Formats: sequence, C-alpha cells, structure tokens
Amino acid sequence: MIDKGFMSKTNYDWLCHEEKLTKLRTGGNGRQALVEYDTMPERIKSKIIAMYGNPYERKAEPIATEGDARAVSYFSGHLLPNGDHISAARQKEYNATARLFNAIEIIWTNYRAARAKHGASVKGFWPMIAERAASTNDGQKKFTNYRSLQRAYDKYIECGYAALVHGGFGNDNKLKVTADLENLLMSIYTMPNKPFALDVHDLYTEFMKGNIELFNTKTGELFDPKSFVDGHGNPIEITRQTVWNYLNQPDNRSTVDKLRNGQFQYQGMHRPHHNRRKPTYAFSKVTMDDRDLPRKMDNGQRVKAYYVYDVASGAVVGAAYSKSKDEELFLDCMRDMFRTIHREGLCMPLEVEVENHLVNKFFDDLALMFPHVKICNPGNSQEKHAEHFNRAKKYEVEKKNHKGIGRWWAHGEAYRVDVMKADDEYKEKKYAYETLVADDKADIAQYNNNKHRNEKRYGGKSRWQVLLGTQNPKAPTVPMVQVTKSIGYKARTSIQRNQYVMLRGDKYAIPNVSVMDKLATNDYGVDAYYLPNSMDMVEEVYLFQNNKYICRCTPLGAYNTAKAEWTDADADSYTEQAKFVSEFDARKKQQVGELAKIGIMKTTPAPPWEGGEQNLADIIVPGVEESDEEVWVEALKQVQGDNADIKRRALESL
Repeated sequence: MIDKGFMSKTNYDWLCHEEKLTKLRTGGNGRQALVEYDTMPERIKSKIIAMYGNPYERKAEPIATEGDARAVSYFSGHLLPNGDHISAARQKEYNATARLFNAIEIIWTNYRAARAKHGASVKGFWPMIAERAASTNDGQKKFTNYRSLQRAYDKYIECGYAALVHGGFGNDNKLKVTADLENLLMSIYTMPNKPFALDVHDLYTEFMKGNIELFNTKTGELFDPKSFVDGHGNPIEITRQTVWNYLNQPDNRSTVDKLRNGQFQYQGMHRPHHNRRKPTYAFSKVTMDDRDLPRKMDNGQRVKAYYVYDVASGAVVGAAYSKSKDEELFLDCMRDMFRTIHREGLCMPLEVEVENHLVNKFFDDLALMFPHVKICNPGNSQEKHAEHFNRAKKYEVEKKNHKGIGRWWAHGEAYRVDVMKADDEYKEKKYAYETLVADDKADIAQYNNNKHRNEKRYGGKSRWQVLLGTQNPKAPTVPMVQVTKSIGYKARTSIQRNQYVMLRGDKYAIPNVSVMDKLATNDYGVDAYYLPNSMDMVEEVYLFQNNKYICRCTPLGAYNTAKAEWTDADADSYTEQAKFVSEFDARKKQQVGELAKIGIMKTTPAPPWEGGEQNLADIIVPGVEESDEEVWVEALKQVQGDNADIKRRALESL
C-alpha cells in the first residue's frame, strides 16, 4: 500500500499503533505484510476499489505457504500399520496440506487478536479462509466446504502431522484373510516332496472343494476351509498366477527356501552376510580348513588335506595329508605351520580361525596358544576365509597344472571334466597317493609365489613376500613350550647321570644342574614333548613332570676322541660338556663342604668339668676298628682337652 501511494509509512505505523488498522502478518525479510481490509479507513478502501475493484467481488487471494522440513521428515519416515511407507504422491499431498494449515494457523491467530481488540466477530473467518484455501494451488487436499476444512484444521492442531494420514491406509482389515491364505500356500509349498507352484494351486482347490483335508503335522490341527472366505462369506478363489506371485514374493521366497533347500543354498542365496575386510598385516589371523584333493587315488578315494592360510597374504603356511580324515590330520597341519614359523623366524599368529569339525577337543589348547580363537558356524562357508583361499588355489594353480580339475556336472564348460561312464558309474583317472601329495606340495609353492591379488597395496609382491615382509608388529614370539605340549609328540623318559634324557636314540642335555632340584623325590621320570622339523630332526625337547614344566633340552653333542680330527663343532661340544661337568663338580664340592663330619659318643653321669672321667669305651668313632689303639687314644685326647676350658665354655652356655 505504501509503494502504491495509498498511505505513507508514517501514517501506516500510526494507524497500526492506534489499532485503527489490523495487521494480519508482519512484513520483512522479503515477506509482505498483510492487513485486514475491513479495518482500513474508508479513504484507503476507496483507493483500493478504484485501482483493483471491490475485493468482495474479486476472486479470493491464494494463501502464501512456507516449507516445513519437519513435515517432510515425518511423512517420509512414517510407517503404515501394514509396515509400508507412505507413497510419494501421498507424501507430497500431506506436506502441502501441512504447509497450508501452518499458514492458516498464523492468519487465524492474528485475525482473532485483531477482531478481539475491536470487539468484532470472527464468524466470517472460515468461509473466507476456505475460499482462499480453495484457490491455493499447492497440491494440498481440497476440502468440500469450510466446515470440513475447519474440522481437519482443528484435528491437525490437536494431533499434529499424524492427523493428515488417512486412517484406512495400510490397515490389514482386508489382508487378514490374505495373510492366512498366504501362510497356507507357503505351508503346502514347503512339503517334503517339494511341490511345484501348480501343484500348490491344485491342492488348495481340492481343499476348498472338500475333496481333501489339510492338517498341521506339528500340532495335528485341521485347517478349516471356512477360514478362507471373503467379506461376504464366499470362498476365496485364486488363479495359478496368484499362487506363483505369492510364493515368489521376495520375503516369502526366502522363507520357503529355508525349508525347501539345503543350508548351503539358503546361505548363498538369501541369508544376509557380514561385510568384512581382510587384515593388513601377516599373522594377524590364520584360517584353517580341510578339503579333498580333486583327483582320486588308486582305490577310488580322495586324499584328505588340511591347510592353514595367513589371511592377509593368502599364503599357505601349513599343510598335512592323510588317507583318512581324523584328528591327527589337524594336528599334523598345525605342526607343519609351526615348522614354517620356526624355519623362517616368524612371530606367533594372533588369531586362528577354525570350525568345530575335528577341532572341538582342541579348543582349550588353542585358547592357550593363540590370543584369539574364532570358531566358525558350521555350514557357513562364506564366514571362513580358508574356503575362499581353497577355491583360489584350485582354479588359479591346480586347474592350470593338472587335468581332471573340476566337476563333470559343472554348469560352466571350462569347469566341466571329461569322464567316461561304465556300469552306471562315472569313471575318473586315478593316481598314487604319493603322486597326489607331491603335486599338491608343488602347487602350494607355486601358489605362494604368485602375485598377491592386491597389487595396489603390496606393490606386486608375491604372497610369500607379503607373509615375510608384513608381520604384525604386535605379534609376540612363539610360546614354544605351550605349543609343543599342545600339538607336539610325547614320550616317557628319564633324566640320566644328572645330565641328559634319551629320546629316539639321541641324548638331550638339561640346561644346568639345578634342574634336578625341580624333580619330585626319588623320581627321575619325565614326559618329553618334542616337535620334529621338516627334516624329521628334533632340535629341542621340553620336559614336564606331573604336568609341571621342568626345562628345555637341546641335543647333547659328541666330540671326537682324536684331537687330530677335531672340528669347530667338536671344540664347542667339548667346551659345553666340560663346563657342565665343572658346574656339577663345583656344586657337589660346595654341598659336600657344607656337610659336618659327625662323631657319636655315649653320655656319662658326670661331665669332665665336674671331675668325671671319660673312658675310652664311651667314645664311638664311626668307621674305626676297636683294635686301632692309636686312633682311639687320639680321639680321647680331643674329647677331654683342657678340663678348665671345657668347664668355662659349659658355664657360659647356661
């Protein structure tokens, strides 16, 4: 009005201050002020009519609305009773209606306040605002009359955004029968004979006709055809396509497949999995798994292999083979890993990943050796890293090196092996056990020396180079005592000559003579635990007695008796043995020197210092014959001594 010359700014402010002009909305920040037409002075009204015409004869002005971020957030996240989200079209309508009601709330608040100051009625507000709302083309819901607008507005003010959501949307009143029917169709589909969708439709039809009865084998409860009727009591009729649609709805499909398919298929197709990443450092984690080598032995069986992989590098760090899958196969694989660790000077793996199969009786030992032990769920091949490494080794190396790697039923032609069928059996080429083991060891060496797949991180290094060069700095040294006791071999032996034990025909020296102090009374027997290296040589032995650790023994070297043939090893062996014997002699000399030379004499009625006499017959000197008179006389002199001195010492001791 100011810009159009209807009044000056000073006149406008004065009229508002004197409450002779009702302000409906304050202007500012690009927003225009709104004033009520009926409260304007007549001179202003006449100017407006002259320029724009009578506002009561003009089309209602649309209501200006503003965005509401909270409304957008509410409707986008709101779930209907059936669990669905509000459709995009409905969200748009609800947001527009919320903006409209927010604007009406401001107008209505200012309108009532202004009318109250002048004592005027608010009776005409809702017809007027309904007309303006109808002309507002913002996508909001259109109301048939001002009363419906007022009721909807009042409910919005009372209940908030929830008042705008239609109460009939998303309820399951019409779906209760459908849910029961859906459950029945899925139950039929999961019968043990795995019927087709067409069979499910036919069985349902026969059931509804009363030709067959369906019952729950878990509870013995009969299904009632009357439970599957529409709102008018008529049986629900469904087509074959409807049955197929129900059974193949994604959520239903995963449910029925859990019963129709095996665990492996269900895991691979439907069950969610964890999103993981491999460790950066070698020996942060190792993973173990058994497998059958793909080619058969002469007897038609397959070689049983057990591998342990480092997860970061993917390298095989331990392998064992056997004709039967048993606990010893697992132990041999662990032993081979620690031979590798010992040979290469590596650290202790911080975690081992195993499954329950073959390993359950060793869980306590694993917990003592490794800081962390991961027990994988049975049947979940995705969880265990070794499964993926087995596949990589098979198709990266084995398939390139040997014929017959694959499956005769494989879908992909490149993975299908050519076999002959005779006597209703598929025949495959067979190999000697030793040949298969030797080939697999060669494949492991090639696999370990192939490039690591993550060339970006490791710069094109081989798996073995990554294993050796990226050891986890937090990894501790190998606790060989516990490792050897848990997975090593055990032999009963004894410590001989205070120096060594015999094991597999060789002598192993105790580290020092004080070890003998740790043995139980009159018991030289010990349990020797050892772990041969790759050359089947025993480099160290750990002794236990009554399950208590005693010491670590190393081979007792032997030196040549002819110095003319001595080598450095002979000299070292002589020096070590001489030191040990010298230590033993010094210890015995010290212990003997601490012992007293004991003599025994009979007590007499009166001590010598009281005038008594010591007779020769009262003195007992062990080891001296009675006929040796000179010895006995000398002993008597030593016993009698100076009587005065004896008396003095006796009195001082009182």
